[in-house]
Amino acid sequence: LRQQTSSLPRPTRRSSGAEHPRVTPRHRMNVLHLNVGGLSTERLAEIQTWSQLRDVDIVVLTETRWQFSSEWSNQKWNFVHSGSSDDRSDGILILLRRHMCSSECIGITEHLVGRLIQIRIHFQARSFDLFCCYQYVDNRSLTTKQQRSLFWSTLQQGLDTVPNRNSL
Repeated sequence: LRQQTSSLPRPTRRSSGAEHPRVTPRHRMNVLHLNVGGLSTERLAEIQTWSQLRDVDIVVLTETRWQFSSEWSNQKWNFVHSGSSDDRSDGILILLRRHMCSSECIGITEHLVGRLIQIRIHFQARSFDLFCCYQYVDNRSLTTKQQRSLFWSTLQQGLDTVPNRNSL
């Protein structure tokens, strides 16, 4: 019997994390959104490292379950968090690469704390508005229906404030 060789390509060696190509062209922002279902400091550190390897410019993490609103920075990232103690599933954390903008160029509007936050990045030529959203779950209750309706009307009001000259 002759042994048959497969015509299928052989798998290549796994590449190291540093060899990942950028997802978007250099002149565009690379944005990642992830629902984390609760965020620990260890997971946040992993996300920061992975995002740097993938050359991500903005990371939006929803459902952090953190109960505070704050802004801070480290060597590589600017952080903006919106959260409250009203609902355990609230919380939006936005990470913005420092090479993209300094903390002085970031404007923040919390339209619905922990659920809807607007980030405005002031660039030299024009500003960029990013709406980070985390809608209420639809469990068919009257309360949820009202919350969802409030969310959509608040989002529309926020969008109506964005000047035509801005990128959205």
